[in-house]
Amino acid sequence: MIKGLSLAGAFLAAVPMSIAAEAVDGLIGQWAFDEQHGEHAADTSGNGHDGSLINGAWGQGVEGGALLLDGGNDGIVTISMADQIKETRRSITLMAWTYRTDEHNVAVVASSYPMLFLGFHGPQFKLELTERPGLLARVAQKLGLADEVEVECYADMAYVAELNRWIHLAATYDGEMARLYADGQEVCALPFSGIISFSDRPLTIGGYLDKNGSIVDEITGRIDDVRLYNRPLSADEVRAYFEDTGALRMGQ
Repeated sequence: MIKGLSLAGAFLAAVPMSIAAEAVDGLIGQWAFDEQHGEHAADTSGNGHDGSLINGAWGQGVEGGALLLDGGNDGIVTISMADQIKETRRSITLMAWTYRTDEHNVAVVASSYPMLFLGFHGPQFKLELTERPGLLARVAQKLGLADEVEVECYADMAYVAELNRWIHLAATYDGEMARLYADGQEVCALPFSGIISFSDRPLTIGGYLDKNGSIVDEITGRIDDVRLYNRPLSADEVRAYFEDTGALRMGQ
């Protein structure tokens, strides 16, 4: 389990129908990784944001298949930055199941780093959002000379992500607060009122592309059921999704 998180009750009941229905609202991308062959990662939301698998493989997921990367083979999934995805810059939810076998920095979902980053910083859970690119803007914020342009939300060391088991990550942003969840529980919340500065660079899963196009922070392990919403899911919705799907990971 995640140290510091109580998972009691995680497998108690199915999700109430009202919450389950709400969790579909605003879904603009879902990558279930059930293909098990080829280099195509379908967007099962029906919105056509299919991904391309580069130097990766397929493995066993929480349910069905999963993306499998070895952390050293420049493996990644890339998804074209469509206008519908860019529209989440003021209101967004990201979710993914992750199974790490090695402890290093990992970009589970990212785009134009440091504009958007959800993943791990060593043993810590991390969410990073940035409004404007550029070192000067970030330094000005640190010195108190400019409004917030960046938020880095880390779970403190009381919440340590263990290896070799499935963990559910989620992040939400509603225009005022950035929130980070692990296994259905909020582990970090920080104020942020910026607009996420998406560029035309792709959304990536399993690592991110640096400014030179090199793959950085690739996962050693598996990723399953990545979801992107154009609205912030509530804490109840995040928890309900985890509890509904979490029972499937028993024995994995």
